Amino acid sequence: MALTADQRWIAEKIDSRMQKLLRAGKDDRSIFTAMADHMPKLKQLLDTADLAGLDELTRKFPGAYRYVKVLEALAGDIRSGAIPVPGRIDALTQ
Repeated sequence: MALTADQRWIAEKIDSRMQKLLRAGKDDRSIFTAMADHMPKLKQLLDTADLAGLDELTRKFPGAYRYVKVLEALAGDIRSGAIPVPGRIDALTQ
């Protein structure tokens, strides 16, 4: 399935913002906070593009790929307990 103009636009916007944050030396947690407003569009992109389209986007827009990797890393830290989440039972017992 060919990528739509909207999908490319989303990836380009995410890539542009990520490139600025990376050049500024921001860490993953700072990136997460700074990119919070991009999360709904990223979800839309992930929900609507097929695997071939996502592969194409990650090659053309490395900042978008990096943003996904930041989210994956933070999700792993939350899952492992390295980042405590208020309201979680296991967070209360630590």
